[in-house]
Amino acid sequence: MERYIPVKELPEDIQQLPHEDTVCRFCGISYLVHHEIKRLESTVQEKNQRLQQLEDLKAIWDKEKAELQIIMQHKEERLSVSQSSLDALKSELTSLRACHTALQSELNSTQKELDEKCRNQDARLLLTCRGIAAVCATVRGVRQHTRQLLRQSASQMAVLHSQMVQRTSSQESQQRKCEWTSAMWLGCCL
Repeated sequence: MERYIPVKELPEDIQQLPHEDTVCRFCGISYLVHHEIKRLESTVQEKNQRLQQLEDLKAIWDKEKAELQIIMQHKEERLSVSQSSLDALKSELTSLRACHTALQSELNSTQKELDEKCRNQDARLLLTCRGIAAVCATVRGVRQHTRQLLRQSASQMAVLHSQMVQRTSSQESQQRKCEWTSAMWLGCCL
């Protein structure tokens, strides 16, 4: 179907007439049909441009959403690894504490035995007691080493705890960014 395109525009005073002055009172069809069609075509073109803008925004939003999901997945994997490391360190700390308790108990019982034997034995047994004292000194050295290991484990746990707190706050900020992007998208669509 061919469209008629007029050579000249309607004069300004006719274009400015109110709508009811350009419409047939009997059938309701405008005398200025071409002018009405042009107005409708410009409205359709504006709506199509707005629709294209919204489609572009949706494509950008979908891309950012996919990137955020990948980032969140990596963060969750790192958090899982950190949590398993923390659990392993807690288990090791528990084991070291149990070892420390056993060594302390053994040291106390050895010390009591040594004291009792030293009181009841003669000079010959005194030499043997000195050997036992050397063993006790070794046990004390082991105990000091165990304490040092306990301190190191505690500091490592503190570092892991701070890393977990940082990662958790980072995930929350990324989640806020995702919510902000969604809010912007919803604002653009409205």
